[in-house]
Amino acid sequence: MKLLRKLYEMFFVWHVPTRYLTSIETSPDPDVLIAVTFGMKGDKPGLSNETMAYEAARTSEIWEIPFLLQKEIAEALPPGVEPAGQMSGVYDGKYHDTSDTVSEAAAMCRKNGWKNVMVLGHPAHAWRVCRCAEKSGLTVVETVTTFDGAEKKIPYDPHSTQKWCRGPIRYLLYELLAARPVYLFTGKI
Repeated sequence: MKLLRKLYEMFFVWHVPTRYLTSIETSPDPDVLIAVTFGMKGDKPGLSNETMAYEAARTSEIWEIPFLLQKEIAEALPPGVEPAGQMSGVYDGKYHDTSDTVSEAAAMCRKNGWKNVMVLGHPAHAWRVCRCAEKSGLTVVETVTTFDGAEKKIPYDPHSTQKWCRGPIRYLLYELLAARPVYLFTGKI
């Protein structure tokens, strides 16, 4: 039954609810925010990651929680703002995919006693980040896929080095034909 649910979600679920668990009244508050890179622009963070850096700082201040960021997002933080931890960059020695990055964040969470996480991510990527977090033993209680208080979605980066992160059609094809099937059948989600 779990496999059928995952297969259904793999092809038909593209939106992750803001309040991930059933209701605000019964959901625990997050202990920490985690954010995973979405594309990049050469050796620079790129538009998507710059937007997530802004929102990570803003959201962690509002919720008064620490945040863990992947390197490309952390590099875009304003001066003086420091994450509680930083996961490896996408190409630090070897390619770090979403699963690798979330596993690294989960280890940091366990070390600090954090179990309930808020996931900050690009709307098209958040489903996979949440599934990887659950597979790593974390409980996703909240997701953030917008910035400026839900006014705007985190954007695609038309200049991203990762070509699949440049726009919605490319990313949809990447998720459906490559990322989600590989993650499902290799046990990453």
